[in-house]
Amino acid sequence: MTSVVRYEPLVDTTTEVFFQVLDAQFASKGIEFDFGKWLQFYAFDVIGEMTFSKRLGFIEQGRDVDGIIESLEEFMDYVTPVCPFRVVVP
Repeated sequence: MTSVVRYEPLVDTTTEVFFQVLDAQFASKGIEFDFGKWLQFYAFDVIGEMTFSKRLGFIEQGRDVDGIIESLEEFMDYVTPVCPFRVVVP
């Protein structure tokens, strides 16, 4: 728990940017948007802050930076049907 508390300021900073961007691009204009997609952007930027001490740019750019999310989805498309057939050898 002590480790998690250390990261709180980084999460707070990303959260502020997240709300600012959503307000400027959508809320203040009454525009609908895909909140699930934006939550993914938020999650990746929080992870970037915690791991590299900087956001990866998903929120600011409003897109899948360097195709990271797409690559993970393709990987999961492959892994999901394969995993049930994994054999564990004692």
